[in-house]
Amino acid sequence: MPAAALDAVALCRVENDELHITLTNASWLSRLRFSEKALLNEVAKLNLSANRIAWHVLPGRITPPRSPSIRQDALVIPEGAPKRVSQAADQFDDKVLRQALKRVATTMQTRLDDRKR
Repeated sequence: MPAAALDAVALCRVENDELHITLTNASWLSRLRFSEKALLNEVAKLNLSANRIAWHVLPGRITPPRSPSIRQDALVIPEGAPKRVSQAADQFDDKVLRQALKRVATTMQTRLDDRKR
């Protein structure tokens, strides 16, 4: 194998008389296929049994698209919203839900008050 190609090899193993070579970059795949016989001869010199090569290429690094984030200070809280959320919380029998809604109403009111300052 050419010395320059060694950086492109991520993994190499022999399994079921087959040499599996995993590359980091598909550009080396076509170049290295021409040296399959030489590679199999080198494997035989290591007393390993392989009579064919299976080539694999790792997937490229994919950067997922990022959705724009909403900054907390950019959120618009209508003036009467904290009071309406608090009143809605009083209608629930579930104590945990009622307390969570009350905390939301308190947080909303705090942010409204901070903006007025």
